[in-house]
Amino acid sequence: MNQKRWLTGACCAALLLPLLAFGADALLKPVPLPDTSKLAAGQAAKLAEDRKEFDKARIELVGPPLAQAYADLGVLYARAGFKDAAAIALYDATQVNPLDGRWFYLRGMLAREQKQNAEARADFEAALAVDKVYTPIRYRLSDTLIDLGDVDGARKVLEGATRDHADQAVPFAMLGQLELRQKRYTQAIENLTRALAIEPAANQLYKPLAEAYAGVSNTQAAKDAQAKAGDVPPTLADPLALGLVGATATSAAAPAPTPKVSGTAMQQAQQLAKAGRVGPARTKLAEVFAANPNDVEALALQARLEGAVGNSLIAVAAADQALSVAPDNGSALLSRGVVYEYAGDDNHAYEFYQRAVRADARQALARLLLGNAEMRRGRPAQAAEQYRAAVALQPDDVQAHARLAAAEVSSGHSISSSTKMGITTSLSANCNMARGSWMRTLVSRTKCFKASPGTCCVG
Repeated sequence: MNQKRWLTGACCAALLLPLLAFGADALLKPVPLPDTSKLAAGQAAKLAEDRKEFDKARIELVGPPLAQAYADLGVLYARAGFKDAAAIALYDATQVNPLDGRWFYLRGMLAREQKQNAEARADFEAALAVDKVYTPIRYRLSDTLIDLGDVDGARKVLEGATRDHADQAVPFAMLGQLELRQKRYTQAIENLTRALAIEPAANQLYKPLAEAYAGVSNTQAAKDAQAKAGDVPPTLADPLALGLVGATATSAAAPAPTPKVSGTAMQQAQQLAKAGRVGPARTKLAEVFAANPNDVEALALQARLEGAVGNSLIAVAAADQALSVAPDNGSALLSRGVVYEYAGDDNHAYEFYQRAVRADARQALARLLLGNAEMRRGRPAQAAEQYRAAVALQPDDVQAHARLAAAEVSSGHSISSSTKMGITTSLSANCNMARGSWMRTLVSRTKCFKASPGTCCVG
């Protein structure tokens, strides 16, 4: 796309946001106060406090900060089991800011929980229309279409996902299992094999692969595949869904199996956190803290882990403790920046990412996040410098390659040959809604939005 046309479109969208925000007021529904009498006293009191804070702050908020506030309230109600109130809050979020696909996605997830597949389909399609990057949208949409009997529509969605996100196992795995369901055995074998090539540890896929081989009368291949079958599914990173249900919430579905890990307790905690296994990662961190309550690396990991699932109080405490033990430790500085970013404090996050890189230039994640912060400041050349360093440290990092390409284009340059070799079209979405001081943060940031809606970071 022509860069000038893209920038023109972005500016128009930014100018449109205030009009959308103010025009949406008439469409908003009042969010009911749920009956919290059956909750534990502490939980009920906290929910009442959060609602009081929301009602007070809502008067001062406009645009994306107001949408974020409604969405956060919806998430809090959903976690507490008040689905109807949550649905209304998320509806209001989409009315205030219909250009943010996150809120439509969360509405769709809630509708799926309530067995409202027609509504979920509309929400997921609306989310996909404005957000082609967050890959779980396509997976949830395809599942919904299958449940509604639109198998061809589901296949079309998944085929698009395999083209746009060719480095991820999940779309190939889902497409392969859909093909198996339709007895298209050859295509199922092709897609399941591709998924396993991308993620060899996902041995759960060997079972449908064995069925597909049996379907084409390849008895030996079916036997070999069945012998390798296990219970590890392909990785699906979906922080939005995790935030909606809460890290401690229970689900009717069986929990995902814990992957095999090795090494020290700290190394195992890192492996589990990377795989998105929050509970087991916490257990391993507890082992580390039992031996040394001031283990800096463990505190830093705890801060990032708890921040990612919205437990901001724990995240802040862990990050601050890590810095009190080792003020110049690169990992501790990085984690403090991450916690600041989750809380919406972009300026402090930027400061700590810079300090983290200065303290330890070999932290690939610090380089990546500093690059993102530079991009938000309209400094693509400086962002590209950080992304190049991240790629050099982790040549297989999909996100770093893709963001480097975007930074090079934004700098007015062609994508370099070396970058082209590493490019994939998959980018990881990272949206985590912080708790605790979330409303006060939104109130302070809305002043920026009112003054300059097209330039400040309000997402």
